[in-house]
Amino acid sequence: MSQRVNIQFSIDLEELPAEVERLVDKFGDELETTSELFSELAEDVISIAGLEDLNGLRLSLARADHILDDITKIAGGYIQMKTQPQEQEQQETDQLNPFTPNGDTLSGLEEKLRAFRTRMADEQPTEVSNNQQ
Repeated sequence: MSQRVNIQFSIDLEELPAEVERLVDKFGDELETTSELFSELAEDVISIAGLEDLNGLRLSLARADHILDDITKIAGGYIQMKTQPQEQEQQETDQLNPFTPNGDTLSGLEEKLRAFRTRMADEQPTEVSNNQQ
């Protein structure tokens, strides 16, 4: 039995329909394989050959299901992206970048700057003596 691994990659939006079509074709191919395996199913299912045939059918159905799952996730992600408000997308981008100023950080900085200026105005300038010999 083959192992599966989850991967994540990005493609240009205009490439998405072709990628989904490729996966749908792959699903169709797997269904054809499943159908062929079903037609070749041993008459005596309760035998070693029948058990092997059933296992092959199950694996083929599992592969088809994994392909459908991939397509479903892609379609769901696309729909979520298209329906997500632009403002929420900007907020998420801002949250990912701590250096992007927002209203809270700007007002906090302005308040600190005012306090600093007040302290500096209240302090008397001190003379710096030069004790070089």
